[in-house]
Amino acid sequence: MEKTAMFAGGCFWCMVEPFEKLIGVKDIRVGYSGGTNKNPTFEDVCKEDNKHFMVVKIIYEDDMVSYNELLEVYFNSIDPTDEEGQFGDDGNCFKTAIFYYDINQWRQAQKYIENLEENNIFGDLIATNLWEAKEFYEAEEFHQDFYKKNPLLYREYYRFSGRYEYLKRSYAKRHLSKLQYEVTQNKLREKPFKNEYYDNFKEGVYVDIIDNTPLFSSRDKINKNCGWPIFSKAIDDNLIKFIKDEEIINKIEVRSRKSDIHLGYVLNDTWENFRKNILSINSASIKFIPANEYFEIT
Repeated sequence: MEKTAMFAGGCFWCMVEPFEKLIGVKDIRVGYSGGTNKNPTFEDVCKEDNKHFMVVKIIYEDDMVSYNELLEVYFNSIDPTDEEGQFGDDGNCFKTAIFYYDINQWRQAQKYIENLEENNIFGDLIATNLWEAKEFYEAEEFHQDFYKKNPLLYREYYRFSGRYEYLKRSYAKRHLSKLQYEVTQNKLREKPFKNEYYDNFKEGVYVDIIDNTPLFSSRDKINKNCGWPIFSKAIDDNLIKFIKDEEIINKIEVRSRKSDIHLGYVLNDTWENFRKNILSINSASIKFIPANEYFEIT
């Protein structure tokens, strides 16, 4: 059955892309709701006296995607503990809120929030309010699908606002072990010979611990007794990036290009090794998938 959901999560430019990835979402429009003015403009909404929120209105098939799945995407896309707005934007229009269309949506949202607080998922109380859905006013065409029409400006804003860095670290804190978090986010070096994959030579692939992007193949793993997984190359050069570590002299850091997590370093830091891409990778930053399971997944 076709249903409607509506969420406020700060600047609505950043709230479309996460939901569009879900199978079962049929349409997403950005706009304004919750306030008193009729047919408000963007300029009107940015004024504090009208109480409108910037929102995304989602049309979805509930037999393909559940409301709970929408809630999960929503809370993975915001800072629900911020009472003043979102990231670099303060003001009522940038505050978070869930607008429910029926009692079932209210119950599910309320239960979801209670679970977040009981388990201290975000380390603080949830500031996201629940409001009964009011009239939705569609925003100007300039704002619709902004991330598609203006990808460079969108990415610049997404990072400059602080949303990107917060969500990356928040997701890691909530889904990774303490060791995985310290390795991927703070560049902790695992102890040699006391990590999961240094002596693993089974056939398969090693994927990014955050987003499961395949990074390394067992065919390129070097049988070198140095205490960490060693690879001669990545599956594709575009999957990783090399950065000169400003904190450690002559260290060349290896990072995953898509998730931007720390993976490890170029081994021994010599030009020859760098040229050959001899890569020393932390086990905590990757996950091994045996060949038979990987081919089943793909």
